[in-house]
Amino acid sequence: MRIDAIDKNLVVETDVTEPDLVWFNIEDAPFEIYGVKFEEQEGLYTRMPRAAAERVSPGVTSVRKLTTGGRVRFRTDSKYIAIKAVMRNITPMSHMPKTGQTGFDLYRKVEGYEGGREMYYKSFIPPQGITEGYSSGKPTDGKHCDYTINFPLYDKVVALYIGLKKDAHLSAPTPYTYEKPIVFYGHSATQGAVASRPGNSYPAMIAVCSMPISSISAFRERPRVSFRWRSISPHSI
Repeated sequence: MRIDAIDKNLVVETDVTEPDLVWFNIEDAPFEIYGVKFEEQEGLYTRMPRAAAERVSPGVTSVRKLTTGGRVRFRTDSKYIAIKAVMRNITPMSHMPKTGQTGFDLYRKVEGYEGGREMYYKSFIPPQGITEGYSSGKPTDGKHCDYTINFPLYDKVVALYIGLKKDAHLSAPTPYTYEKPIVFYGHSATQGAVASRPGNSYPAMIAVCSMPISSISAFRERPRVSFRWRSISPHSI
């Protein structure tokens, strides 16, 4: 029995009209989250804890809640994939596409295609005027493969739910080929400034080669490394 049939408070409210969807919280298995971690005290996803960020610079502290580099991975054969993102949307940027600032995009890895690399598949395009997140869904061809959903480059995410067809299989993704993470530390280019969508930031482009990455950027500052990397939770990378 589904949990939302027992407790109506757990029903995911969405304007996605595709029938027969089951909604999952990405915090639950078998989903695997990289690059961000949910901070209970702050009630949203961050790239690094406040205490660690403050030891680096005010610039890093100011943007640590913006979820560039965050992504969730899973494996499914669902013929439809939807998202329900609960967010704290910041003011739209006049110089950057909304699909990059606020949107999520979808990558997938099909065995035997392009050497097994993750390839861009679809975008979950945010509507205009949103203030607390949005919902979006896309049909697929139903192939059983690994999927990655990239988080927005310049927005704050409180929660993310994924909707799959009720008859679909769902399992953990294939492990990354390279287990040790790469941490990118830089300025707004590392953040993904002006990229058309999350997967077009250069750290995300490297991640498609089957390796975990984490992006740590400063705002209008020259990078200054003055902290121990072990202060970042391994789960956040």
